[in-house]
Amino acid sequence: METVKTRSGEDLHLSLDGLLGSPHDRILYMYLCQAGLEAMYNLIAEIYKYTRLRDEAQRQEQAELIVKTFLEKPDVAALGDVDIASLGPLLKAVESRTCTLDMWAELDSRLKACIEWGDFFKADMFGDFCNAIRERRPLSLTDLIGDCNAVRLRYLETWLREFHPQSVGNLLFWVDVQTTFMPLVGTPTPSNVFSIALFEDIQVAVRRIFNIYLADTSGNACVVSDETKKDVLARILMYQGEPFSPPRYASLFKAAQDQVVKWLQAKVFPNFQNSLHCIQCIVELEWLDLHPLAHKAFAPSRKEAKPTAVVLPLPSPDVAPSYSVDTTISKTEYTVVFPTDALLDLHVCVFAVVRAPPATAATTFYATVGDAKFQCEYQLFCGADEAHEDVKQFCYIPGRLPVQVHPRSNRHVPEKAPAPLVHAFACPTPSGVRYGLCFTTWTCDTSNAAQLLYLPTYTCFLTSTSYWHLRSYLEEALPSLRALPLAAQEASLWVKVVEDCHRMYHESHQAQHVLALRPPLRVFTLNMQLPPAQANDAVPSRLFSDLNVQNIVLAMTALLVEHRVIFVAKHRDALFLGAESLLRLLAPFRWKHTYLPFCPANVAAQLKGDAPCFVGLEAAVHLKRADTYTHRIRSSICNLQRAHVVLKTPDGSFTYASELYATRTVIVDLDHDEVYTPMKQDLPELPLTKVRALELAVRAVQHPHLAHADHFLFQPEVALGNVCNGAIEAKSVPHVQPADAICLCFVEFLHSLFGTTTQYFSTVPNTIDLGKNRPALTHPRRRPSADGLEFYAQFLVFDIEDFLAANMEMGCREFFRQVFVTEAFHDFLMRQRLRFVSAPAMSS
Repeated sequence: METVKTRSGEDLHLSLDGLLGSPHDRILYMYLCQAGLEAMYNLIAEIYKYTRLRDEAQRQEQAELIVKTFLEKPDVAALGDVDIASLGPLLKAVESRTCTLDMWAELDSRLKACIEWGDFFKADMFGDFCNAIRERRPLSLTDLIGDCNAVRLRYLETWLREFHPQSVGNLLFWVDVQTTFMPLVGTPTPSNVFSIALFEDIQVAVRRIFNIYLADTSGNACVVSDETKKDVLARILMYQGEPFSPPRYASLFKAAQDQVVKWLQAKVFPNFQNSLHCIQCIVELEWLDLHPLAHKAFAPSRKEAKPTAVVLPLPSPDVAPSYSVDTTISKTEYTVVFPTDALLDLHVCVFAVVRAPPATAATTFYATVGDAKFQCEYQLFCGADEAHEDVKQFCYIPGRLPVQVHPRSNRHVPEKAPAPLVHAFACPTPSGVRYGLCFTTWTCDTSNAAQLLYLPTYTCFLTSTSYWHLRSYLEEALPSLRALPLAAQEASLWVKVVEDCHRMYHESHQAQHVLALRPPLRVFTLNMQLPPAQANDAVPSRLFSDLNVQNIVLAMTALLVEHRVIFVAKHRDALFLGAESLLRLLAPFRWKHTYLPFCPANVAAQLKGDAPCFVGLEAAVHLKRADTYTHRIRSSICNLQRAHVVLKTPDGSFTYASELYATRTVIVDLDHDEVYTPMKQDLPELPLTKVRALELAVRAVQHPHLAHADHFLFQPEVALGNVCNGAIEAKSVPHVQPADAICLCFVEFLHSLFGTTTQYFSTVPNTIDLGKNRPALTHPRRRPSADGLEFYAQFLVFDIEDFLAANMEMGCREFFRQVFVTEAFHDFLMRQRLRFVSAPAMSS
């Protein structure tokens, strides 16, 4: 972006980078040759040819040609200030045939940033360039104002403000009528229906436009004659006394607009054509025509039209979940506190339910049994922070009381304490998702002669990653540590226990080999590693024991289009393992909204609304009587039941609010392998052929005898690795476990749907401004503040229409359109962009 001084000395931004490499840049080529940048120009021209190709094979051929000609033996004259070492990811991508459009667009922008245009604007060659571009693209007044595009109109408005400031109102009047008034009178309505809202909107628009522009001689539309203004006022008064008819208003301001257009054509536009503002306008129009993604990014949006592109700001702002645990427990409330290293990602908190002393001043208790009252006692905390998230509600056992009451036995047989429990949970916090692993043990209270009370003690590990895989090792190590007095349970002991558990886990896995994906899948999954699963690995195997493949696909579809997904089961383990399994199968997409694999009832009451969430409820599904006898209608993919659902806790003591699952919700019953959605709601269908291919692949893994029923008696059994050998390297085939094969089946399934999306996005610079500090593109999901617009120097643009046109055989366009506007897909595009663009480069 360079700056040119206008006649009045005002800065005018002019960017010529977009014309480099195109067929219309002869003068720019001559200037670069004189500056010794011919080699760089040739490289930019070859990249431009790559971006114009649509066939993937032709793009790969062009990419190999560019690498062979310019990048195998890098030339400083061609690369300028571009760091040669930064080209490594691009060269590897070309070699593995996985390079993307955005990779070359990023290299193109780095090359153009090395070019200095200051001398060009001071040379006579710039005048030749202006004359040539005017001849090549004659610009008419209709081209400039015809569709009221703000990107084009701003040049004429800026020129008028500079040379005819008192006449700007004429242009604004014409634009105001075209953009706010004409759409109202063109609104289709039945001839026999009177719309009060439309009548009021038209009357308000008429009064506003007339009062601002035509009210008197000092009105902004000064070129409109007094006779025309009087005629408009007379017609307004006449229409108000007649039956309302929107088409009659269509010609209300036509005469005034015609006078404005005549004035623009005769007095304004000829002088505008000879200005630098016109040159800037033509240059940007040329750039938009040469770059389809930029054209779609800057195209005016229409509310009734479906979006043709996804436009994301760079860097992208974080999306906060709709719910987070914002209450904390200070370490000062604990009896014993041991600080740990600030870099250690671990909080250990131990709290218990104990009998409240008789003289307690507390008024709120966690349980009351007869005359005995019980309260929470914070015993031990290990961590570097001053406080931790209040996760007590995620730790309590199910039921009304956090204690267990057993009657005393008359026999001389000692009562057996309840078995220790362990469960995992995850909760969103302002700093991100925190995973918890909670161990519940029991202490007997014998102070009551009639009954035994077993009081729980909760030992909870809070981390940023799940410790579920360490549960068996921690379960063995905790009793000896908890047997020590509280004052002796130092932080070093807790850290050593966790480190020993990690070491034992990795020792049991050291003989395993990491599965190596083939290049296309490795790129699609962003180098996601797939360590082979152990025989006791419950993720994702547990999900397939609760749901069939069709219902798993349905739940995955709901996550992809960001509906509310509610897992329902009677046990917490099923909820946590089912949710974690589904998220693993969803990779490389990541769920960006509220995630509560186990959601307590009091937390569920705070999730009302329509914000996406993925939660698990300890509940049972109850159908209203009218729905129990309805016939299921099988869709092309699965049995999706539309019903009036009521969710209650397993003991029936609590009913969840219906607002939790009233809109855009899918309820998955893990106990009965059923999927429900509220009445009058539906999910978009996935491509049937892709779903059937997934079903066959999973069947070949789970039931190979059924998949090969016609020849399994006469031929050797097909190895698991051979079932998915198209997804992994040959060296990894012997090490595939059933859980790995299932994950690979879903990776191939998602790749078949979204694998080519990386060929349809690119980075577009926000070089077009709308005047005084008004960028053409702002954050599409954030309104500008009163202080100024939210400005972003770059945008990532994904071409929806081109992707759908290239994958027309898959159909299901509505499914893809819904996925493309989700936060998960936007996050996927951002991470794909980082394959070549480093984080510091992106932020700069």
